[in-house]
Amino acid sequence: MTHLPVYVINLDRRPDRLETIAADLGRLGLPFERVPAVDARRLPAGDLADRNPLMRAGSKACMLSHSEALRRFLATESGAAMILEDDAELARDLPAVCGPTGWWPEGTGLIKLERPNRLKDLQGPRCGQTPSGRELRRIVRWNAGSAGYLINRDAAGIVLAAFRDASVSTDRLLFDPRLSKAARRVRPVQVNPSVIQQRPSESDIEPSKQSISRRQKQWHQLRRRNIPYQALLLWWQLTGRARREWVRYSESPEGGADAAPEEAGPERLP
Repeated sequence: MTHLPVYVINLDRRPDRLETIAADLGRLGLPFERVPAVDARRLPAGDLADRNPLMRAGSKACMLSHSEALRRFLATESGAAMILEDDAELARDLPAVCGPTGWWPEGTGLIKLERPNRLKDLQGPRCGQTPSGRELRRIVRWNAGSAGYLINRDAAGIVLAAFRDASVSTDRLLFDPRLSKAARRVRPVQVNPSVIQQRPSESDIEPSKQSISRRQKQWHQLRRRNIPYQALLLWWQLTGRARREWVRYSESPEGGADAAPEEAGPERLP
């Protein structure tokens, strides 16, 4: 089977991570192209001001790295591609999603393969399944993380244009329809159980020079929220179309779809 092109974003100073993911991809039979990551330590001084708590120096470096991966993809004739960060842990059936894209939900240009940082959070309606039977759920609010996703050409063009003047981090621009017009246009979905999770390790994103309070972050988020979409999201919650769901990594010790459910608690509104 012909596979989609795979791009792995990797810092020059982390050859250990490249070696690990190269071995994993080799075992899965997936060739890849390395994309040198932009190092936040080497950004010009003006890029280190950290005045926007949703777009810090490390976040900008991450976005520049993903931009380069998307540009390389768009320089090919492929209809879609897989973008990975070098700390991604890969499930055994990952190759099943790297072939023909006929299983993608209609209107969707972006499929998140990674488990979000929070195991249980608001997920949208079920909209399909992967070739290996994993379900697909609409992403309706921030779904943290950008370690692994599939993207088609139309969505890559939309995202790349949005990256040029972005005021939010990469994962928010890709996977937060409340804040990101690009996310509302490409209609991202989540694979559940996920086929990727980030390996437990210290982040290479450089810490901010100044501390930002939680209240300041919330204020920046509220200023950027799209009010019509926020109203639609509230309606989905009230009618049960959007609800809190488990999103596990299927090969983690706690298990995948068969993991024990979380104790019941009040639903959290966005």
